[in-house]
Amino acid sequence: MIVSTIRQLLDSEPGPVEAVAGTVTAVYDRITGGEGKKAWAIQNLMLAGEDGSKLKVKMWRRPEFDKVKCIGHRLYIVSAEGKRGGGRIGLKTELDTYQGKTNLILTVQESCEVTFQAPAGMAQAPVQSNATRPAMDPTASPTRPAVTAPATAPEPDVEPPPSDSDYLPSPDELAPPPPREQAPAMVPVTPPAGPVSAKDAWSKADHVLNKYRRAYLRCISVAGKVQEDGRLMGVEIPATGIQELATTFFIQMTRDGTMLSVPNVDPPNLPQF
Repeated sequence: MIVSTIRQLLDSEPGPVEAVAGTVTAVYDRITGGEGKKAWAIQNLMLAGEDGSKLKVKMWRRPEFDKVKCIGHRLYIVSAEGKRGGGRIGLKTELDTYQGKTNLILTVQESCEVTFQAPAGMAQAPVQSNATRPAMDPTASPTRPAVTAPATAPEPDVEPPPSDSDYLPSPDELAPPPPREQAPAMVPVTPPAGPVSAKDAWSKADHVLNKYRRAYLRCISVAGKVQEDGRLMGVEIPATGIQELATTFFIQMTRDGTMLSVPNVDPPNLPQF
């Protein structure tokens, strides 16, 4: 496994990284958002190489790194092993644009191994990760030379504090709003076959409209009876409530097709609101 230096990453094209080591020089505030499965957390660190080169590191969904305990310590980050031989994942450099400036940053997903001592193969190290990583070979150097780790690296308690961050979460984390319920369709009126005179057409239209009107009047009549029963129980239902109840009855009749079975006569004893 190749352990890259900060200078090597800065001099390379953006892309996947197997492992990297550097000294923590700054810890920014941790920012969080979302709830449940949509919860996210970001915290930025600054890593420096032995030559003084610096690279900003974006940590995703990790406990908060304490400024006092982390600054000045050497940090090792190892990528995760992909499933079914898919190579290393979770660690990569990419270009990030903020306030008109584009810089190379290192993105670290929660699957990566993050320690403040050399990983297995270099020295025994506490792992701040849920994943188990294979031992690192510090002598490997196909394209990038390995970094020699100190024999005794400091081991702080890794705990997270918030600080001002330059980066915000992607809007892809947000879920779309649920679709609105469609209003019930009105009962269609089937046009008669053959030519129809204007008088007959108006007469038939008037007949259908009267059935709708009289059906609504009956709904008002039923709502009025509900109001009377409420008064007997000591409950006063306002006129707006009766109208809403009548409208609910009317919509249900329209939806289930019982509208056309209503007698085409005005109901007696309509209530007065």
